[in-house]
Amino acid sequence: MTVTTTILWIHGWGTSPRVWGHDGSVVHIEQELPGYQHIYINYSNCETSADFENMVRNQLSLHQHENQLTTNQYVLVGWSLGAMLTLEAVMAANINHDTSHATITNSKAKLPIRIMSTVIVSGTLKFTDSDRSLGWPQKIVARMRSKLVTDRQEVLQQFRSSMITSNEQGTDWTNHIHQLDTDFSSEGLEAGLTYLMETDLRASWDARSASIPNLLWIHGMIDVICPSGAVPLMTPPINMTRIEAAGHLPFLSHSKLFYEQLRGFLQ
Repeated sequence: MTVTTTILWIHGWGTSPRVWGHDGSVVHIEQELPGYQHIYINYSNCETSADFENMVRNQLSLHQHENQLTTNQYVLVGWSLGAMLTLEAVMAANINHDTSHATITNSKAKLPIRIMSTVIVSGTLKFTDSDRSLGWPQKIVARMRSKLVTDRQEVLQQFRSSMITSNEQGTDWTNHIHQLDTDFSSEGLEAGLTYLMETDLRASWDARSASIPNLLWIHGMIDVICPSGAVPLMTPPINMTRIEAAGHLPFLSHSKLFYEQLRGFLQ
C-alpha cells in the first residue's frame, strides 16, 4: 500500500484557501513543497462554534475515508484561527512517543489518523485579552460580530487591513488580500468570532505542549492580529521561527524564508 504525506492547510477567519497564494492561486504551494499531497480546509458548512472545534478532525476523517487505498500520514499547517483549531486538535490527540506522531481518532474514520508534524503560523492560545500586547479586547471582537449583521463587507475589509503592516502596504500581494473572497457563510463568520472570543487553550498547552511531536511555530514580530507577546513559553524549547519585520501574513511578506523553514523542518 502506498504511503502518502498529505499537508492540510487550515486558513483563518474571514478568508479562504486562496489566502495562501500571492495572486489568489495555491499552485505555488505545490511548487514550493513538491512530493506532498496538498488539501485545504473548507469552512462553508461551519455554522456554530462547535463546528469549528471539530473541523480539523472531520476534514482529516473525510480525506482518509476517500483515500482508503493509500496509507496517509498528515502534516497540519494552521494559520490564525486555523492555528488555534490545529492546536486544539493536536492537543486532544493521543501522542505516541515511540513513533513520534499524534493519533486522532474519529467515529467516521475506520483507521486512526496519524499526524506526523504540526506547523503553527501566526497563532495564539487565546485571541482576546485586556492587554493589547497579548490579544484583542473582547469588546472589539463583540462589536465586529454585531456589525456583521448590518455591514459584513466593512467588517471583513477592516480586519484584512489590520493584517497588513504599514511597511507592507503597496506590495504586490496586498491587493490580493483586499480583494480576497471568503468560504465562511454569514453564520460561520459570527460563529468564528464566537470561537475566538470563547476559546482559551492555555491550560491545555501547559498540560500537553511538551508532548506534541514535531512542532514548528512561525510568527511575525510585528503581528497586530495575534501579537508576538502572546506566543507561549516553550518548555522544552520547540522549533521557533521569529520573523522580525513580518506581520500576520509571513507566508506572503516573507514567502522565501517561510517555505525554506517549512522544507527544512519537514525534511
